[in-house]
Formats: sequence, C-alpha cells, structure tokens
Amino acid sequence: MRRAVAAALAALLSPPLALFAAPAGAEAVVEGEAYYLERIALPPGAVFEATLQDVARADAPADILGRHVVEDAGAPPYRFAIPYDPAALTDRGRYAVRATITVEDRLWFTTDSHHEAFGDAPLSLRMVRVAAAEETAAAPLVGPRWRLVAMGEAPVETEGQREPPHLEFADDGGVFGSGGCNRLRGGYELGEGGQISFGPAASTMMACDDDTMMRERGFFGVMEIAERYVIEGDRLTLIANDAPVAAFVAE
Repeated sequence: MRRAVAAALAALLSPPLALFAAPAGAEAVVEGEAYYLERIALPPGAVFEATLQDVARADAPADILGRHVVEDAGAPPYRFAIPYDPAALTDRGRYAVRATITVEDRLWFTTDSHHEAFGDAPLSLRMVRVAAAEETAAAPLVGPRWRLVAMGEAPVETEGQREPPHLEFADDGGVFGSGGCNRLRGGYELGEGGQISFGPAASTMMACDDDTMMRERGFFGVMEIAERYVIEGDRLTLIANDAPVAAFVAE
C-alpha cells in the first residue's frame, strides 16, 4: 500500500515528459571558435561573423540558417554560439559553419575549407587572409590553367579523370576550359574592385558518369553567379554574395 501511494504521489508531483521537449521553433546553438595565424592586427571596426549554412547546392549561394556577429572583433580566437531553429534542418541539407572578418564591408579573412556543423569534434575554424582586390594584378588571372579544387567549401576530387575541371583566361576577354566531361568556351568581363562576370558559354554535349555530370553542372552554375575574384599566391577564388563558390589552383 505504501509503495502504491508513493508511486501515485510521484506521478502527480512529477511534470509530464512532454514538458521537457523543446517546442517547435525553439533555438539551439552551434558552438566553436575561429582564428587566424597571420600576424595582423585588425583595425577598429573589424567585424567577425560565423554563420550556419546549408551548402547542399553547389550551383547557388548557401542558405544561412543562423549567424553570430562580433563588432570590433579585436584579436583571435573568436568564440561563437550560432542560434538556429532545429525545425529548419532537413534530410537533404548539408550543413557547414563559415567564419569571416570584414573591415568596412571588405572581406579580410575567411574559412576556405568545409567545416561540418554537426560533427563529433569541437569546431575550430582556421581563417585565411584574402588578398585585397587592388593588390591583385590582372596578369596572374591570364595565362595559367586554373584547376578546380573546391566548390563552395567542399573539396573536389578529380583523381582518375581524363580532364579535370579547369578554366583558362585570355587577355582578349575569352575564357575556355572543361567541366570534367565537356569542353566550354565563353567570355568574361572584369570591373573595379575585383569584379568579374561570365557571359554565356557554349559547351560540347558529351555524356559521362552521373557524378561527373552533376559536378560539371555545378561548376557551370557557379560561373553564372560569380561576382568577384581574388588571387592569393597560386589560388584563385570566385565569390558570390561574399561567399566563396569555387576555388582553383594555377598549373
């Protein structure tokens, strides 16, 4: 009898399990830190931002699901806690965290590799220096064969491919290359501040395996949305909406 009474009292006094479940639309957070290794002191007004992004579509800018912003960022490391709505996550999504530092709306540092948002290891994001547009001479763009090495922040594997995706720029405004299966030829225009735009491109109509064709469609897609470029060392990055959409190395 005593055990029965105790059990009944416990049931009355204890809240239902459902009360502990997070309500729809409740915010969760993705936490971590970001840093850079360059010996550079940021000027006053530098802004650090970490964003949770859905990068499932390689041919379009990432969808931003949450952000953490620090005004007057100061010196690294930068700890962040990005709020997001768990209900916004889908089975088809691919979620990554990106970190940037801007000064007067110009990109100074950015992550240049993919960082899974919900992996097992704590998030530690290394940012790299982005060369200022006026420091980037036009000559390095023209001449080299630029081999594709990343789409967004996801590395591109081309081992065993007959012809890896690449671009070559001519000084007369022509651009040609390969998507990994089909050859392409088109044009490009440069503007102030590292602006770049690609015109319509013609390509051959060969068919390859599904993975190659999917990557090629994504590659052609990022050319359509690219707005700016930066060159640092032997690395060329195409940028749209202040996010890297494709990266190349000079060969």
